[in-house]
Amino acid sequence: MKSVAEARESGKIKNRLYGAHLEGPYFSLSQCGGQPAGHISVPKKEEYRAIVDEWGTYIARWSYAPEKDKDGSFCKFITEHGIIASAGHTDAKYEDMQIAIQNGCNLVTHLYSYTSTITRDHGFRSLGVIETAYLRNELYVEIIADGKHLPPDLIKMIIQIKGVDKVALVSDSLHVAGVYPIDAKIECEDMIIEDGVCKLKDRSAFKGSIATANVLLKTLVKDCGIAIPDAVKMLTEVPAKILKANDLGRLAEGCLGDVVAFDENFNVTDVFVGEKKYEVL
Repeated sequence: MKSVAEARESGKIKNRLYGAHLEGPYFSLSQCGGQPAGHISVPKKEEYRAIVDEWGTYIARWSYAPEKDKDGSFCKFITEHGIIASAGHTDAKYEDMQIAIQNGCNLVTHLYSYTSTITRDHGFRSLGVIETAYLRNELYVEIIADGKHLPPDLIKMIIQIKGVDKVALVSDSLHVAGVYPIDAKIECEDMIIEDGVCKLKDRSAFKGSIATANVLLKTLVKDCGIAIPDAVKMLTEVPAKILKANDLGRLAEGCLGDVVAFDENFNVTDVFVGEKKYEVL
């Protein structure tokens, strides 16, 4: 958050920086994935209040496990302070999600990647986050469309059920995104890069992606058969709506003139921020 604050205030960044995405630490331990398990905790009012008091201006969204916020007080607090509450890395049941929605949660962090599904208790079934996302129209969902985290048929199913207006494409990329070729095989200190994705050292799960945004478009169009306008909308307009950034995400009067051009293979050819063109490296 300090880095985000320094970058935004420096005036040196080329585009608008909305703020940090705090991913944790209020997660389910069994769904923490690549998150450091030793830091997983429950919401503590004095802790999150202090964070928001000091850094709230620089926080765009906060992902958390709704089942750790039984009365919805954490969710209510951050949404009242203009921070998007998103359910992620969670074992929440429908009842937990109802409380979260009532207190302002309107997003699911990378659906199917550490989000709960139907469970059974002595034969009685309970909906999880995935089913809640399909049932409740007010919820937006993110999908990691790198072609690795979700197979094409699952991506198509999500879009068919939720519709293009409620699905946002995200890379979930780590700091190594764009550094190595997509077919690289590299063993780093805390992860392995192979098969076009980052994995935990024991290869038991994915740790994150190495995808850049153009990879997401290519996956949807080439592998899933999604029309280019719909794929672009899920990468631009839908995330802008989630952020309530009404002047972004569309080529329309009153919007910022930020444009990225691609060739037929979805390689970036031109980048414009406002009226200025930037060199593509």
